[in-house]
Amino acid sequence: MQGKYRSHLEIEMAILETLSEVKPGPHLYTQIMYKTETNANTMTRYLKEMEAKGWIKIEPIVHFRIAKGEHTITEKGKIILHLWLQFKNELESTKPLDAPKRYEW
Repeated sequence: MQGKYRSHLEIEMAILETLSEVKPGPHLYTQIMYKTETNANTMTRYLKEMEAKGWIKIEPIVHFRIAKGEHTITEKGKIILHLWLQFKNELESTKPLDAPKRYEW
């Protein structure tokens, strides 16, 4: 995805961005894992943590043989994602500070 270390928050926001996409079928565990480029252990830990925070919901899928649950973003998760995207846009649009001038004594 980015070819560098991602923070805990960046991975959580990547998961929320994936879940916020509109698609015809449910958002399944493996699809989220592949889209966010995380491994199974990491993904499980993040999903449980985000569900505990109230950012996502994991609902069982009744008639699927393999899939265990559908993952959806909650209203709280949408608000968090919206604030994150605003922050990212603001950060990218700000002009970098000039390096401080050196004074010679």
